[in-house]
Amino acid sequence: RLAAQIAPAVNNSQLFQKVQRLALALESIGEAVAFVDRDWNYRFINQAFTALFGYLPKELLGTPLSVVIPEDETSQALASDIKTKYMESGWRGEAKRVKKNGEILDVILTITPVRNEEGEILGIIGVAQDITASKRAQQELNASEERYRLLVERARDGISYFNVDGTFTSVNPEIEAMLGWTKEELIGQHYEKIATPESGALWTERVRLTLAGKSIPYLFETEAVHKDGHIVPMEVSTNLVRDSEGTIVGFMAIARDITERKRAEERLRATAHLSSIGELAAGVAHEINNPLTSILGFSQLLLSADLPPDVTADLQVVHAEANRAAKIVHNLLSFARRDQPSKMYMDLNTLVERVLEMKSYDFQVSNIRVTRNLSANLPHTMLDETQMTQVILNVLNNAEQGMRRQRGGGSLTVHTSGSTGRLKLEISDDGPGISEEDISKLFEPFFTTKPVGAGTGLGLSIAYGTVNQHEGDIWAESKLGEGATFHIELPVIGYETEDLPPVAPGQVDWNANAVLVVDDEPMIRNLLARCLRSSGFSVDTAENGVQAWQNVQSRSYDCVIVDLKMPGMSGKELYEAIEDYNENLARRVVFLSGDTVSKETLEFLAGQDNSFLSKPVDLDELLRTVSDSVKLGLDR
Repeated sequence: RLAAQIAPAVNNSQLFQKVQRLALALESIGEAVAFVDRDWNYRFINQAFTALFGYLPKELLGTPLSVVIPEDETSQALASDIKTKYMESGWRGEAKRVKKNGEILDVILTITPVRNEEGEILGIIGVAQDITASKRAQQELNASEERYRLLVERARDGISYFNVDGTFTSVNPEIEAMLGWTKEELIGQHYEKIATPESGALWTERVRLTLAGKSIPYLFETEAVHKDGHIVPMEVSTNLVRDSEGTIVGFMAIARDITERKRAEERLRATAHLSSIGELAAGVAHEINNPLTSILGFSQLLLSADLPPDVTADLQVVHAEANRAAKIVHNLLSFARRDQPSKMYMDLNTLVERVLEMKSYDFQVSNIRVTRNLSANLPHTMLDETQMTQVILNVLNNAEQGMRRQRGGGSLTVHTSGSTGRLKLEISDDGPGISEEDISKLFEPFFTTKPVGAGTGLGLSIAYGTVNQHEGDIWAESKLGEGATFHIELPVIGYETEDLPPVAPGQVDWNANAVLVVDDEPMIRNLLARCLRSSGFSVDTAENGVQAWQNVQSRSYDCVIVDLKMPGMSGKELYEAIEDYNENLARRVVFLSGDTVSKETLEFLAGQDNSFLSKPVDLDELLRTVSDSVKLGLDR
């Protein structure tokens, strides 16, 4: 069979024997082998060729080489220059070939020229090694590696690889964005380049334990140093990287920037901390209000008397310092207040413009330039104008004082913007900035960076509480020496008619002056009675609710001043009894209390239209309130 295949190409018996021996050897090897004559026709194929391509010798012998070459490559493979090259020097490389069933194969093709003893070329022997499966596997591997590369490159988490000695071998773009270092700056560097002393020690210990085969949590929190020097808190998971033999060759670390999460956790801790401080502040303020009422009231009465000048001067000091204490107590109560703001539907930009107009003269004389960047078409929302005005004023005042102290002026930028369901106000200054240590305590009551006597330390605490009552958030960002930015976020709340303030009852002039003062504190009873009597009112006093109830039933009053918190029959219970007894008189009850923060008091006052006086009571305000109340005496 072999001789029959080879004989047409060989006309020399000695050469025939050599070729026959070669053919026998080729028949026994596992790769596909073919002999092609000078006319490029098949003269011999071995069994491996038949197995690979599906052609029997009788189907292929005498046919041209082009039978097994894909149509789109035939002209190129059989070009005259390439044929000459094959015949003279041979060739080795990858090629495409076609099986009998049409399937395309990838092969490593080796072509060797066959010459007679005179050196005349008789043809070529081609050996084809099928690499279709391995090439497809390589292509799949390449595709898999490309998918993995894209996954790593486009991941929203930072991914990096390290050798066992701790040097970077690869980082993805998110690591570059997170830490500010480029890939070129990190690869080949030790992880200590981006580590704080504490996080570096943590990494070193984890690597030691891992290489020692110890089991440690794969997820942990740590810190890295940004290229600009600031600290980036991160949540990191690590995995070992092994080679094909299972040897550890490095580590993979997946890092997530948790800066915002840390800020949110800090704000939650601050909220809980401020809440507990608020409860304490409320209790202290309530207890202080009663003696303050007496000090302020009696000193005010004495100041109206004809006293020696030196005594009057001393009294003025007493009165002024008591007023100062009263303001601190008032701020404490404002900080701790839990009642809902009196909101109205309004535009944040309009509110900001009003506050800036209020401060325009101060900024001018303080050499402060103001840049407004107020986004147009912001949605309106429900705001307590008075409370939010105070919040913005507190922030502006702090910025003004800081810039003025640092260099006698500066620049202030006010920016508003909106996103889905939220309004944002940012106030930035180029003042002295706030240290990292101080910024964590910024909203705590009584904390201040101002000189002694320049502030109470309650402004930002109150601002925090007010924004929180508006279901918003307030925080500051700053670095020492680089100014500060205060962020205020508020929800967009739609207009509702029930949010409108109640209509005040109509007022009728009436000449009446019988007043009942009810308070369990004798000093306060005497103070209020003296003040009212000096203004022409007829005053009775009662030290508790039961005694007051007896007075109400035995005499007609035009106004009743009732302390809400009293032992025995409380002010609320007395009011309810009066309401059942005489509705007109109930409308002329004036509530008095040093407690403006307890849930019970706030809920009760919210349900009444009556006047309310907060301790310590200003005597002028007392007279105005009582005068207005007695005018409602429609039963006289």
